Amino acid sequence: MFDFETDTIKTWAGKGSIAIIDQAFSSGSNFLVSVLLARWSSPKEYGAFALAFALFLLLSQLQQSVLLEPMSIFGASYTGARLKRYYGSLLHMQNGMFVAITVMLALSAMFVQRFQHWQQLSGALWGVTLASPFVMLLWMARRAFYLEHVPSPAAAGAVVYTGATVGGLIVVRHLGSLTSFSAFVVIGAAAFVTSLAMFWRLRPEFRRESGDPGFHQECKEHWRYGSWALAGAVAMWLPQNVYYAVLTGADGMAAAGEVRALLNLALPLQRFTVAFGLLLLPFAARVYSEHGRRGARDFTVKICILFFAGCIAYWGVTLLFGGQIFQMLYAGKYSSLTHLLPWLAVSSTLNALEAAIVIGLRAMRSPASVFYAYGISGLVNVIVGVPATWWWGVNGVLFSFILANVTAVIASLAMMRRNDENDSENIAAKDCLLASEARAFHPFRDVQAS
Repeated sequence: MFDFETDTIKTWAGKGSIAIIDQAFSSGSNFLVSVLLARWSSPKEYGAFALAFALFLLLSQLQQSVLLEPMSIFGASYTGARLKRYYGSLLHMQNGMFVAITVMLALSAMFVQRFQHWQQLSGALWGVTLASPFVMLLWMARRAFYLEHVPSPAAAGAVVYTGATVGGLIVVRHLGSLTSFSAFVVIGAAAFVTSLAMFWRLRPEFRRESGDPGFHQECKEHWRYGSWALAGAVAMWLPQNVYYAVLTGADGMAAAGEVRALLNLALPLQRFTVAFGLLLLPFAARVYSEHGRRGARDFTVKICILFFAGCIAYWGVTLLFGGQIFQMLYAGKYSSLTHLLPWLAVSSTLNALEAAIVIGLRAMRSPASVFYAYGISGLVNVIVGVPATWWWGVNGVLFSFILANVTAVIASLAMMRRNDENDSENIAAKDCLLASEARAFHPFRDVQAS
């Protein structure tokens, strides 16, 4: 069984604090963009921003699943110069993803541009098309520092990114040009400047040593793991974002903006889980390699306790001051949604527990289990949640969230238990094989028989 020592707890508590600072700044800048657009633009313009960003998140799952997630698993065993050469391979893989994702976004923008009543969405899609390569490059740079277990440079980069983003927004608003398009352009420019500085610190190498695996071999390993992870990521995206399209069709673009405004209040807690997930996934993978599934499972329980405690603390304060928070963020807009905060708290807590269990499944190198868990959740969400969203609007969205998260938690626990049972069966089979071999070649039995 895996246990923390006191020094280990202190070390990881310090790194965890830095990781939270990193997430607070990097996500805080996006949160500020979202809030400022909600305050200063029309609901339709804000809904276009939310819809374009949701599409970008869907397409970026290719990078998250095939590049970044396997990077945290496979790269955990690399150090020194070998790790620097691994960064070079990752940048080569990234180039292909840039082309694929930006082309799909550009085609979407060109298609939407043909419809006069979707001009806000067209501008938002062109903006995210320009920003997407630099945002994905920044994501990779930040993940690399977590791979080295030194989140402080990532936190410093997040501070630079936030300053550049907020400063750019102030300038754009002063010029009277703050739209969803200009907001995405500001985000992309800030990501470009920050990623340049971070890769100068990482110093990737592109030459190969004779003992290194070939680039094609590394691509095969990433795809072998990432193909299942990609399927799971798409299944995870579905229950969280399909409602944008449903609401836009049923109640117009403004309804999508209302949901985005409500979900902004769950964003800080989500960033908390992402921060610790980035930090703990490579460590959990190492625990699995050293202590097996039993150690990884025990470590996952500790992550669940940590995430649940964070949910209780965050939502206790948010529910107490919900009305004031809405007033402060949106200047009186969207105040009619405050009565939905308790249900959002339930959904958010379930989502955090689900994220903790998924960290354990990924550390066990079982992306297929993640896909099955999220796939079942997505199927339930489509069958029940989509009609509920169509009939009940924002209320139906929260109902579908809770239903999807409950299903995902149950399915994830079932996958975890199934992996434990398979591991126990494998161990028992090995013990039986060893015992049979011992009986077959028992020296004293052979002597007595003779």
